[in-house]
Amino acid sequence: MIKVPTDNLYKFMAVFGLVLIGLSIYVFVRFVDVQMVRNVDANSRITKLKIKDDIALMRLDDAIRNAQRREALGAKKTKDISAKSDSSKIIYDKMMGEVQNDIEIMGYYDKLYSLYLTIVIIFGVLGFILMLTGFVLWYIKLQKYLDDKIRGQGSVFCDEVDADV
Repeated sequence: MIKVPTDNLYKFMAVFGLVLIGLSIYVFVRFVDVQMVRNVDANSRITKLKIKDDIALMRLDDAIRNAQRREALGAKKTKDISAKSDSSKIIYDKMMGEVQNDIEIMGYYDKLYSLYLTIVIIFGVLGFILMLTGFVLWYIKLQKYLDDKIRGQGSVFCDEVDADV
């Protein structure tokens, strides 16, 4: 009957578990790094768009106030003022759409990041369990007996040395 070399199997389990743990840590750090860069980029873009949004809103308010002043003074509503206020409204709506789009993209990346983080944690825990199981089985089923055998051979050797003296 052929005896399966379980020693190598237990060591393989332990080493593969260590590799899973190391890979999980690497992927976790990489995801955190990528997510931080995305958040910084998105936040800076949103901030820039909000500043442009504030400027466009101030221009829109100015155009509306100027039109109201001219109408109050009896001037006719000109096409130029109306077109200017309409273009300001269009710019404002476009910027608000871009800000909303960036916020939705950030939300999507946050959900994706949470999913990846969950997967990485699961693989890390599985790696730890596999590593621990491999080392424990290797020690309990093999190494403990090898240590006893070596100790026994050492005591026999010591007895032989003592008898020679």
